[in-house]
Amino acid sequence: MQRKLLRRKQRLLREILIKPLLDGDIFLYEIGACGQYYEPVEEGEEKGELLIRSFDFVQELLENRIEEICKAVGATEPPTIFFTGKGNFRFEIAKTKPYKGNRKDVEKPFHHENILVYLKSAYECITAEDCEADDELAMAQHWQAGRGTFSDTVICTRDKDLRMVPGWHYGWECGLQPEFELQWVSELGTLTPKYDEVDKFKELCDKCHTNKTAEEKAIAAKRREKERS
Repeated sequence: MQRKLLRRKQRLLREILIKPLLDGDIFLYEIGACGQYYEPVEEGEEKGELLIRSFDFVQELLENRIEEICKAVGATEPPTIFFTGKGNFRFEIAKTKPYKGNRKDVEKPFHHENILVYLKSAYECITAEDCEADDELAMAQHWQAGRGTFSDTVICTRDKDLRMVPGWHYGWECGLQPEFELQWVSELGTLTPKYDEVDKFKELCDKCHTNKTAEEKAIAAKRREKERS
């Protein structure tokens, strides 16, 4: 029943205007990191000199990524890209531990600002003030979803925290992080159990409808193969 409902929603999605809402904060670091690398050194030596690739190279990667995302969600409208700006109310209310205290020493990629300036000149962008891009993404999709039964926006991010927001969601593959295929999240949300080869939840996961990662699917396949032999 759940799969039939999802297929029906996907058909309806193809018949209406689809606007991707992109998490630009991720591009600044994901694509920015691809614009630099350390010069190779001999084993046992310290890392070599930091080498910077041209922005033309970075721009091509960026445009390809955005094009891939828009194609994956069936976009019919240009995307809107969201960034975190100045201020964040969470810094004021975090008392036990500093908010994102473990990230204060993270260095920005060389092309961080170049990517930001380029995207703001080439696309419709929204910069969050006193909150984060995640908050603006959630509010934008929630507002659209409130206009009818089906939202005409798709939140596109690799940040799994946003998948509690009603509406369509998509996450692209990057490194060891698998693709989160286009999926509808209801107002009640969806719980997806995590399990491994010895987890008792494994049987439940095999029988219920859930989006397993490639690794989880491989584990389940190995278990079924052992049971047959």
